[in-house]
Amino acid sequence: MDTSHVLWASILASAAVATFTTLLIEYLAKPRLEVRKERILETSRRRRTALLGLARASWLSGAILALRGKQANPMLRERTIRHAAEAYPLIVEAVQAMDIPVTVDEDWNRSTALVATMLELVQVSVPSEKAWDEFDVVSDRLDPYGALFETPRWRWVRRRRIVREIKALPKLGGPDSAATADLPTAPE
Repeated sequence: MDTSHVLWASILASAAVATFTTLLIEYLAKPRLEVRKERILETSRRRRTALLGLARASWLSGAILALRGKQANPMLRERTIRHAAEAYPLIVEAVQAMDIPVTVDEDWNRSTALVATMLELVQVSVPSEKAWDEFDVVSDRLDPYGALFETPRWRWVRRRRIVREIKALPKLGGPDSAATADLPTAPE
């Protein structure tokens, strides 16, 4: 039996099918895959930026709290206002960009709303002592949330531990909290 005879027709057919398949994938599937990849990368970039912003907002909140008793000094009052103005958009971006577990969704929304409200209040007037105390309690929640968002989903044991820590924190005030009570009302 002669093995030197190669079936050129089968080789050419295989090459044609491979070429056709490659071109089909290149022109039909690849554009959608590229768009999907860009969307995933943009979401990841936005999430990382929001996470860094949340850490910065937490630090700025601590700096604002360090200045709480020094609001009579115009220079320190101006610094407090600048810190609050910088922290506010960082909190808003974190609220919009983070994927919140359902178990702490309500607490996250309430915490960030109270922090944002207090940051707005600090820019308008000097808050009451009760509002400062509430801001102190609420701003302490930003760090555990940052740790939760930094932890990958596949580390579910660590994430559950952090969620339990967040749930163990003191309960927050509702709509009648000190921060919202101190906000100036709009003229009617």
